[in-house]
Amino acid sequence: MKKTAVLILGALAVSAGCSTTLNVKSWEPGEVAVGGADRMIVADAEGRRSARETVAILLAKNAQSMGYFQVDDLSADGVKIDVHGREATIEHYEQEMKGNELFVRADVLEWSADRDVEEYTETQGTGKNRRQVTKTRPVLKGRVLLQVTVSDAKGRALLAEKEFEGMKSFSGDVDREVAIEGAAEEAVKEFLASITPRQVTNEVRVDDSDDKQASIIKTAENGAVAQAAEDMGAFVKENPNSASGHYNLAVFLDAQGRYDEALPMYDKAMSLGGPGWYSDARAACAKRLGAAEALRN
Repeated sequence: MKKTAVLILGALAVSAGCSTTLNVKSWEPGEVAVGGADRMIVADAEGRRSARETVAILLAKNAQSMGYFQVDDLSADGVKIDVHGREATIEHYEQEMKGNELFVRADVLEWSADRDVEEYTETQGTGKNRRQVTKTRPVLKGRVLLQVTVSDAKGRALLAEKEFEGMKSFSGDVDREVAIEGAAEEAVKEFLASITPRQVTNEVRVDDSDDKQASIIKTAENGAVAQAAEDMGAFVKENPNSASGHYNLAVFLDAQGRYDEALPMYDKAMSLGGPGWYSDARAACAKRLGAAEALRN
């Protein structure tokens, strides 16, 4: 399913003896920030053709299971990536490049499987006689080494010939190609993990010290965070010196991904003498803003 760059959902939770908190879900960039890209285009690469085709299939399969990137294999169309330092040139791409597109070249450097011996631990005996015994067994070990280059539609080389290794061992009577494909999938998963944005959940404390705000907090608790933000906005207009009102307004804006609006409200709440833990919520909001900007640019 195609996702927007940043998704924020909020739900209030109250634990016995604890403060009310707001569960905020958001997207953060992977180790390699890819901006707002959510479509991956597989370009032509070096290596045996059948190996490259398998890698493209595994990219599509695993990207789909991770639920973020749509993968299109255009390697047969001759799409190529040439890298010069941190800049990349996309060749033979007949369509107009869009900001959500990511171009990937996965060169296959190694595609092999060899017989080996592997240690494993087995439990023997029962009761007081139970013990762990180390044994060995023959295995077929697949090994795949990919050299991956990634470019965005702006011609920026986000990855330049970075290597991703996959290894997978199989015992018993296993076909060589099965072992190699298992290793290839491990390498593909490692690559995708490095570029795929991940969803994280953070708890943000709500200030429920003022009974006059209880009904508004209850509105948010029932899932209507946008309405709660609107109602809290009206509350702070009537109570301009309420630190908790400005803070809770900031939390409700934060929970909707409206970080630019939330941060000044956090600042206002702190300037009105709010408790020190207000600053923790503000810092977390600033971090989410940074993540959102990284996923847009």
